[in-house]
Parts: sequence; C-alpha cells; structure tokens
Amino acid sequence: MKVLKYPQSKSYIPVALLSLALVFGMFLSGTHQTFANNLWRVSFWKQIRAAPVMHLASIPDNPNLARMVGHAYLEAGHTDVAVALLTHATSGSQAPLAYFDLCTQAWDAGRTEEALADCKAGGIPAQVWIDRGVQFVASGNQDEAIRAYRFAVDLEPEWHLPHQRLADLLKKQARYDEIIQLLEPWIQRHPDASPDPYHQLGNAYWKLGQSGRALQFLLEGNRRFPDAPAIHLFFAYIFEDTGDLDSAAKWYDSYLEQNPRSHITIFLKRAKIAEILNDPETAIELYRQAIAIDPENINAWIGLGRSAKAIRNNTLAKQAFSQALALDPNNKEANQELNTLQDNQH
Repeated sequence: MKVLKYPQSKSYIPVALLSLALVFGMFLSGTHQTFANNLWRVSFWKQIRAAPVMHLASIPDNPNLARMVGHAYLEAGHTDVAVALLTHATSGSQAPLAYFDLCTQAWDAGRTEEALADCKAGGIPAQVWIDRGVQFVASGNQDEAIRAYRFAVDLEPEWHLPHQRLADLLKKQARYDEIIQLLEPWIQRHPDASPDPYHQLGNAYWKLGQSGRALQFLLEGNRRFPDAPAIHLFFAYIFEDTGDLDSAAKWYDSYLEQNPRSHITIFLKRAKIAEILNDPETAIELYRQAIAIDPENINAWIGLGRSAKAIRNNTLAKQAFSQALALDPNNKEANQELNTLQDNQH
C-alpha cells in the first residue's frame, strides 16, 4: 500500500497516539471487522475532520478497513490520503464501494475519463447518475444535471433512459443540434426500442427548420409505434402550424382518445379548431371536457358560450358567458357577448 509522508510536527503527536491506541484496540477486539466498527463508535470520522492528516503506515493493511477510513478522509477533504486508501481498498470485498468513492471524487474534480474508468471497474450502474441528475434538476442546476446524464449515457450507452433524460433537458435549453447528435446514432442501433427518440428527433429537426427530416422521423416512428401518443400530438401541432386543420383535428382526436385525462390546453386547442371548422357541436363537447378539468378556466367558458351561440342555444350561451364574468368581471369578450344576447331578446 502506498505510504504518504508528511513533515514532522508536534501537532502530529496526538494523532499518532490516537492511531496507536486504535491499532492496539484492533487486536483487543479480536477481528479487523470489529475494529472497523469500533472506529465509527468512537467517532473516528470526527477525529479525522479535526486532526491533521496522519501517517498512512498507522492504518492496518486491511482493504475493507482502508475503504472505511478512506471514505472518512474523503469526506474530511484529505483527498490524496483518501485516494491512496481507496485504491488499496479496491482489492477487498468492499471494492464496489471503494470504486464508487473514487469515481465520485474524480467526477467532482472534473476528471471525467478517470471517473468513468473507476465506475466501470466497480460496476456502478447508470441509474446512480440518473438519480444524481434528477437531484441537480430539483435544485435548479441544469448544467450539472446535463453533465450527470451524459455520464450515465457513457456508462450504459445502450440503455434508453439516460438518453431520454438527457434529451428532455437539452430540449428545455433549445439545444436541438445536441439532441440530434445524441439520438440519431442510438436510434440506428435500437430502432424498435422506444418511440421517444423518434418524437425527440422530429421535434429537434422541426425547430431547426428542417421539416422534411422531421417528418421522416415522425412517420417512421408512427410506423413502428402506431399507438405512440407523443408522436400523434406532434403531428397535430405540425398540421395546425401549417394550416391543415382537418389533419390536425384527426391527430388531436387520436391523441385524446388515448389520453382522455390530458392537459386542458389540448382540449382547448382542439375545441378552437372545431370552431374554425364550423363544428360547434364538437366544440361544445370539448369545452365541456376542458371545464371538467378546470372549472375556473375563463377561456373554456367563453368558448362554450360562443359555440352554444352558434347553434342558437342562447340559454347555454348566457350561462357560459355569465360564468366567465363571475370569474373575471372585466372580461370584455364575455361582456360584449352577453350584452348582445340580451339585446337580441328585446
């Protein structure tokens, strides 16, 4: 085991005495493992935090003990000593834990290649780094989350989940070129694994103005996964953006059939298309579904009122506009529509 030497100082005397006492306690305890447990019972971690770095020769030549003490040194910030101990610990039964400590230490220090080698040697799963990425997202640190997800991709390059998490976060930052670089090679190797990469690639190419390439991936995704709702919804968006409302309505209907508890925005968009296509009965049903999701949505009440007025159901129209005004007394459209209905009665 590598021995790190430090300048001699009187301040090391208490630490040396503590070390000798602990070593002597190991033999009294009967086993290295019992001694290792005793280290924690006497708050050895706190001693390490408070004291200067001790001479490594005072640590017994035991890999499992080296891992426990090395971990404590790592937490205390004595990196060089910790790395030496943890490296020694990789020969013991706690090797995976030692490799994990080495991996995280290298990763935190920005030595990604070294961290990757340690994690692979210890068989550390990518899920650990996905979880770390989730924690970074929760704390608002998206850049570190992206770094963690990339590391998970490098650890398990054939698993779809780290690719998906990374692509989702890159999408939030409008980094569409990076999404393409990430997912195109993966989808070539795993064309039938998941519909998500087809949707992500379609969206990325669409945002970059490459509509032909976007449709290519979306159509291929729909061919392989005909019931994938995300692809259906994106088709609806595309046709709505290009003015093909009949096709947009078809894809919205397909999506809502699979997701009847969808977000209210989807119902409102589909209902508005029904109004434009002069289909007030369908619009009424969709606005009712939107109101069931959010009874305080003013746009849904106003849309219901307009559609009811279109089929001359003035009673329903008045109720809808009145409810909109109850939610927003200053709403101009609801006020105007309700005044018009009341004037027509006279």
